[in-house]
Amino acid sequence: MLIQHAVDVICVIDLKCTILSVNPASRTVWGYSPDELIGKQVTDFLSSDDVKNTMKAIVGAEKSIDRIFFENRFRKKSGAIVDLLWSAHLSASDRGLFCIAHDITDRKRAERLLKESEERIRSILETMPAGVAVINQNGTIEFMNKAALELTHYKRNESNTLQASRLFSFFNDTSFEQLIGAQEFGASRDCQIASSTGERFPAEASTCKLSWSESSACLVVFLDATIKYEVERTKREFFAMVSHDLRTPLTTISLIFSYLLDGLGGDLSKDATEFASRGFESCQRLMTLVQDLLDLEKMRAGKFVMDIVETSISEVISAAVSAVEPYAESQSISLSQELTELQCLCDGGRIIQVLINLLSNAIKFSVPDGTVYIVAQVEANHVKISVRNRGPVIAADKLSSIFEKFEQANSRGAEERRGTGLGLAISKTLVEQHGGKIWAESSEEAGTSFSFTLPLAEALPGGAGVTP
Repeated sequence: MLIQHAVDVICVIDLKCTILSVNPASRTVWGYSPDELIGKQVTDFLSSDDVKNTMKAIVGAEKSIDRIFFENRFRKKSGAIVDLLWSAHLSASDRGLFCIAHDITDRKRAERLLKESEERIRSILETMPAGVAVINQNGTIEFMNKAALELTHYKRNESNTLQASRLFSFFNDTSFEQLIGAQEFGASRDCQIASSTGERFPAEASTCKLSWSESSACLVVFLDATIKYEVERTKREFFAMVSHDLRTPLTTISLIFSYLLDGLGGDLSKDATEFASRGFESCQRLMTLVQDLLDLEKMRAGKFVMDIVETSISEVISAAVSAVEPYAESQSISLSQELTELQCLCDGGRIIQVLINLLSNAIKFSVPDGTVYIVAQVEANHVKISVRNRGPVIAADKLSSIFEKFEQANSRGAEERRGTGLGLAISKTLVEQHGGKIWAESSEEAGTSFSFTLPLAEALPGGAGVTP
């Protein structure tokens, strides 16, 4: 009675694969009535690739007292193919194998999709230029791509049984759970990687969680950092040389020229005065370049300390204008500033440095007897400070690149007025460290302006705030 009402197909098959009996579920599950199946060979309904293994399993059941299991693909009356898991045991009373056929099509489809997905992941990881390793929960490496094998000098068959702690130094003091704590890549970490020869090399590695072979795994992506560390060492040595071996003698030479120009060494001829003046200016220019290089390196290394407090914009602008006034007068350039009661959040000294740089450039490239304008105005939660002049137009394709190191504007008539190429790069870094932005605009009609923004004092959450 239970067999007649079972959901799965239940049948009896003799050892020659002939269907002797079948329950009514065959009609709803396979589309065949029992009469259409009884007396037929079960292999007539199977995929040709599964016939041999099915016959072997059925014949082998005669020699087994245990239940046997086998899988095959069965063609339904509609023509659709389903995956079946057969559970069978020899039944003397039924004169054959008593079988229950479970439809596992959905499970097999999921398994195929998972396999295809894993194969795609393997293919992607294999072609990555960085080293890639997949580590299981037992700390064993299950996969290493071509780049990883080349970096570590392991062969593929050797890597499959390798313990991650032997390869990556951070596996010795970090648990698997910590390494896969985030779904996405965490911050890159410095580590040591051991090659098959026992030699170690510095690397940068990032880890994240990965679904692999139906379980969680740790994906490690790493790069050889040997060249990077060598470059860093060379840079440190270079800046140490700049700081000590260049700045000190330049300061001495500059003082000598200043001593001569002040007449402390006696009267100089007109030509000697001109040569000494040029020498002094060259020394000053080199010292500015050295200081700019050192400042940029400090900013890059995060060692450039700033004291950001509520500051009067008028005081900052006035201080910068006072500093460049002698230069402006020597170039017959007028300075026009609009004072304001606005307060901003900044390191006043650093913003004065930015303004002096922008004003000096504006004076240098202004038309003869021209005027340089300094304007401050509110823009959303920021104050926008602009320095504008009339002078050579900056090419449109240079308006953003001029803020990069050693870039020059290449504007018409600027060939003889070049600077170090670092002033705007430093200004950009300083403004961005304040949370602002800096940009340039240039046209024949409106002239050239350099603008930057700073947060207003009242924009700081919990700040005292000063209403303009």
